[in-house]
Amino acid sequence: MIAQNWKCSECGYVAVGLFPPDSCPTCGAPRSSFRHEHEWRFPEEEAEGIINACWKVTYGLYIVSSIDGERINGQICNTVFQITSDPPRMAIGINHGNLTHEFIEKSGVFAVSILGKGDRRMVRRFGYRSGRDFDKFKGIP
Repeated sequence: MIAQNWKCSECGYVAVGLFPPDSCPTCGAPRSSFRHEHEWRFPEEEAEGIINACWKVTYGLYIVSSIDGERINGQICNTVFQITSDPPRMAIGINHGNLTHEFIEKSGVFAVSILGKGDRRMVRRFGYRSGRDFDKFKGIP
């Protein structure tokens, strides 16, 4: 699996994803202002683990998280499903007004954590308040 770094030639913002964003979230420059910086690959065993995890996704509750620079945010999500296995692609349902959506738009990346039946504490932590109001990851290793 490959990820790409894209640098805005106008302001230096770096986006991570398969493709550059439509516009720079920092300065508003168009997609054409982004230059490919470098790519990195997941180790083969890690890529295989990701593909195997995709096959196990069923209906349930998830934490979908993303980054914006040094900040990380996450939210509860119940819409996560596999689109393709090669390359591995997932689809998620995220409200456009949520901070997590904003982070995904800026960074081009997200992570999905599957919650179990005993994870009510995580549902309360990630599901009822906005990351704009407090750091949901504070105290989580």
